[in-house]
Amino acid sequence: MPRRTRRRRLAVKIALGAVGTLAVAGLVGVAVFGSAHRVPAPEPSPTDAQTTRTGYTFGGATSTHVFTEEEGILPFIQRMPLQITQDATRFRVHVANQNLRLDEAIPGEVRLGGIWIAPDEVDPRATDNEPSGVLSELPVRIMSPMLLVDGEEYVGPWIDSNRYELDAERFHLLSMAAAFDGTQPVVTTFSGSWISGGADSVAEATRPGEWGNGISLLDIWIEFDYEGRAPTLLVYGSSLSTPGNGGEAPTYGEPDAWPGRWARLADGVALNSAVSMGTIDHYVDDNRLTRRFAEFATDAVVLWTASNSLGRGDPFDQVRDDTQATVDRLRVAHPEAKIVIATEPGRNDFVIPDEYYQDRLRYNEWVRSLPDGVDGFVDLDVLLSDPADNHLLSQEYDSGDLVHLNESGHIAVAEAVDEVLLELGVY
Repeated sequence: MPRRTRRRRLAVKIALGAVGTLAVAGLVGVAVFGSAHRVPAPEPSPTDAQTTRTGYTFGGATSTHVFTEEEGILPFIQRMPLQITQDATRFRVHVANQNLRLDEAIPGEVRLGGIWIAPDEVDPRATDNEPSGVLSELPVRIMSPMLLVDGEEYVGPWIDSNRYELDAERFHLLSMAAAFDGTQPVVTTFSGSWISGGADSVAEATRPGEWGNGISLLDIWIEFDYEGRAPTLLVYGSSLSTPGNGGEAPTYGEPDAWPGRWARLADGVALNSAVSMGTIDHYVDDNRLTRRFAEFATDAVVLWTASNSLGRGDPFDQVRDDTQATVDRLRVAHPEAKIVIATEPGRNDFVIPDEYYQDRLRYNEWVRSLPDGVDGFVDLDVLLSDPADNHLLSQEYDSGDLVHLNESGHIAVAEAVDEVLLELGVY
């Protein structure tokens, strides 16, 4: 995706109105295929040697809860950009109100009015190729109305390419209508979506809403099959590996984050399990977060996971030991995969500068020593830190909040990871 010249940042606006009818379930006669259900027992991978099963997240994993404390039901419409890198032969959607960072299901109910998919009107091959949030054709409904109960994960029916062509040539828009009680916590991902409230008409449902730079609601991911076998990268990390930021640099979801950029650069697949506010201890053990992509073929893993751990004051020894334990677990889970660790760049937000700086230097030197079980490292400290003051993130790559990356930063990280994986012979 070439660099954009147009910059904008639009606030999230969710109307706190009366109960919407969620009439979008009858959205201009869209086709409905099957019905959703609770996640069944794990389904075997395709038996066809020429078919691979994998996944796609919308900016990593869920990390926080939001609730308004307003009485009454709050409807909303959400539309999320999607750009896969392999043509799907079939796909299905998973949705839940669960917080993967905290490894917990959220009690209560969220009313799902349905999920649809359609191409975005913008061609990603064009020069100014940011998605618009505007549907280019009649959407296909791929999940029917239901209640999401107590954080359980629900999965939609398989949608094959005869019903909807989820290809790598276009931006796609996953649209959903839902409603929840104002006192009901709903999980969020540090990503982005076009979002609006007051979903009481078809007209409201078909407008893109306003872009929320750093938020999407509910835990949603796509599972899909494709022909062949592309290099696949599993990403463990913090919000540095997600598209959100607290600055003025706009992003458009997973396609803008460095894992998505790497996937396009390498013609690969990125399994992004990074999570905002993530720390290395989230990846040590078996949990919702680490199980999500555990069964999918993986050729390499990147761990960029220490920034928040060190930033909140965890001792170097603890961060080192947790990182080593995570490497050891990954070595068993993915014995053929190349494991790469990243050094940590400077930051100057909530951290205690001197403590963080000293422990970060020790951690980075440990990473550069290639710990046991590690195949390589990517030196993001050298790449991203301010050359004049290593305490800080370089202004060239700073989104404006002193810690998260702008577009140039995500591009630079994707290229650096690509270079290391090429050197390791991953592809």
